Amino acid sequence: MGAHEVEIIVKFEQLITHAKAASHAPALVWECCDWGSLRHKITMPVTLKRSGLNVRLIVQSPQYEIKRNVDVRMVKLLSKSHRYFDLLSTGKVKSIKEIGDQEKLSPTHVSRVMYLAFLAPDIVRKILDGKYPPSLTSDKLMHSLPLPVDWVEQRVMPGFS
Repeated sequence: MGAHEVEIIVKFEQLITHAKAASHAPALVWECCDWGSLRHKITMPVTLKRSGLNVRLIVQSPQYEIKRNVDVRMVKLLSKSHRYFDLLSTGKVKSIKEIGDQEKLSPTHVSRVMYLAFLAPDIVRKILDGKYPPSLTSDKLMHSLPLPVDWVEQRVMPGFS
């Protein structure tokens, strides 16, 4: 096993012991082979990534697309960005300062959040579907602002690809 791998060994004997206890199947079903000698080893490449104060174990599976829980903070940021842009672009407010006054936020913060309204649609979809890179967080989104205008350039930014 390498330094950047996790190895999982499944011992069928223990699985069968638990299955026997929980099952009403005849003993003959479980006694058909020597379960003690059957093992299955799974080796997965992993990395440790710092995420704020936490350290995450990132499993890199080429076979499976890993779906994460939706990051509520990122979704709220995206929602706010579109709401702020809508308020400004439809003329419901006259300035970013007016949005800041309504939200009790600085105009600088409002404009930084509003930049996210111009995030590439496929990146937004990945965030909403929980299929974003594990290194992408709401803090990383805010620190990557202002975003490049070109969506291709956005996709190659750290945390987006």
